[in-house]
Amino acid sequence: MIPVLIPPHFGPGLSIVEPSVKLHTLQLALAKSMVSPVRNRTVCKIMNPTNIAKFIKRRTPLGVIRKLAVDSMTVIDDVDSVLEPPQHPNKDDDINYARKLEILTENALTCSKIHFH
Repeated sequence: MIPVLIPPHFGPGLSIVEPSVKLHTLQLALAKSMVSPVRNRTVCKIMNPTNIAKFIKRRTPLGVIRKLAVDSMTVIDDVDSVLEPPQHPNKDDDINYARKLEILTENALTCSKIHFH
């Protein structure tokens, strides 16, 4: 886990971090994760599949961040179920932070909080 900076214009709220398309050139992998940036910072889990020590320069782009759209998430499980329409509004902008966490919890997903000092 490493701390990363988020662009200042991005703002707070539930977001998803995904690997940059150029990350493979560094021979590193980034875990796709849900985050909630605080003061333009969050954390990323970087994996090094090689046995060689890697040094990452400051401000090296590792991934991309975008607002989390709860409606776009799909949960796959072993239980046979009939597809039902979503139980929440289609406009993700109308859902507040607490409601997003509630919807994620209903789908057996959790978001843990990490504080920066």
